[in-house]
Amino acid sequence: SKGLPLESFQRLLEEAWMRGMKPVRLLGLGVRFVDTRQQELALQLDFFD
Repeated sequence: SKGLPLESFQRLLEEAWMRGMKPVRLLGLGVRFVDTRQQELALQLDFFD
């Protein structure tokens, strides 16, 4: 699978916990949330072409 392993976020989670569970911003990491439904549709369309 693509992306960073969950262990990469361990330090950020520990820091958030020590700050009282305040949010952690992932600036500069190039995080992108992908709608997997769109990928499934694209795969289905390629299959029928």
